[in-house]
Amino acid sequence: MCIYYYQGYEYMIRNVYDQYTTADFLHDEEFVAWVKYPTAERNAYWEKVLATYPQKESQVQKAREMILLLNSVPQPPAAESHARVWENIAAGMTATRVRRISPWRIAAVAASVLVLVSAGLFLYRQSQQKPVLAVTTHDVAPGKNAAVLTLANGQQLLLDDSAEGLLAKEGGTNIRKTANGQLIYEGEGNKGETVHINRIDIPRGGQYQLTLPDGTKVWLNAATSLQYPSSFTGKDRTVQLNGEAYFEVAQNAGMPFRVTSAGQTVEVLGTRFNVNCYEEEDAASTTLIDGRVRLTNDSRVSHILSPGEQCTVLPSGKMNIRSADLEEVMAWKEGYFIWNEEPLESIMRKLARWYNIEPVYEKPLPATVLSGIVSRSKNLSEVLEVMEMTGTVHFRIEDRKVIISR
Repeated sequence: MCIYYYQGYEYMIRNVYDQYTTADFLHDEEFVAWVKYPTAERNAYWEKVLATYPQKESQVQKAREMILLLNSVPQPPAAESHARVWENIAAGMTATRVRRISPWRIAAVAASVLVLVSAGLFLYRQSQQKPVLAVTTHDVAPGKNAAVLTLANGQQLLLDDSAEGLLAKEGGTNIRKTANGQLIYEGEGNKGETVHINRIDIPRGGQYQLTLPDGTKVWLNAATSLQYPSSFTGKDRTVQLNGEAYFEVAQNAGMPFRVTSAGQTVEVLGTRFNVNCYEEEDAASTTLIDGRVRLTNDSRVSHILSPGEQCTVLPSGKMNIRSADLEEVMAWKEGYFIWNEEPLESIMRKLARWYNIEPVYEKPLPATVLSGIVSRSKNLSEVLEVMEMTGTVHFRIEDRKVIISR
């Protein structure tokens, strides 16, 4: 405990704040009370907290912004007032001042709140409230842990149905499924032994976590496949990716780790990074969280990324480097969708992969961009209802098809 004095009184600062995330501050009743109802005493306490833990300033600021943002948003309009809201929008009036949502982790809040910005109207809906707009009588559950493992001999194992424990052996490597549903390779193999190539396929509506034989951890998003040897015994550690995955690479300076995908190769020694290379997307992108990576396109042009940078490789081979919004990039791994002025078509492709649905456009729509934060644990109807409340788009679910219209 840290002790300080205010107006002659002794106060103690809890020593837990050094471990706090943004979500922890959002859960902290004292913190929320300070943000919503500041007093001289509360100000003094939290100023002392920041002085004691200056490294938490970023998390404190993000949590403050989220609380103030939600506290300032009006309740969703009653059904009888919807027509007036849409009339205001049509007339070019701003119903509520629009603020671009900065992407931050809101694990505690976003689990029960959907936030969306579009068409000059800021809307939100508590998950326990009755839906304001009915989208469909059907519904689609969110994705879950699901994967198919293909061994070197062609045998396929449905991992979501497999019991925990030893699943198979490839050479000197044991392949196990843990109690929490992860796939782990144990044993580094022997030099000169036959290379056994495995492949893990994540279906639409699925995700999975894998630990490779060198200790590298991989999180795989929906509609993703990863091919890799059951043991790394050569001069490097090469895997082949199609889709999206986040890597935490085990350090081994004598054996570089390489991820090959359409149009690019990512080479690392030990780092954390995300690769998005879905075939249906316009470009492949690699985002470096920390460490150092070298990207090489098919024309052998290379770039070295620094932490916080993203490299996009176009079909032509052109490579663009820019600063990345790391929380937006990593949202899928943390259980959220975060959209910042993102085109509707791009959002629907993400929803299609996670909910295993097929978007169908009744006719071409005007260019529509949306910004918002949505939990991936929500049923599809809850996400579409809020998107529909913007007044720019309408949805209808028919089995696994989502019909999109104005």
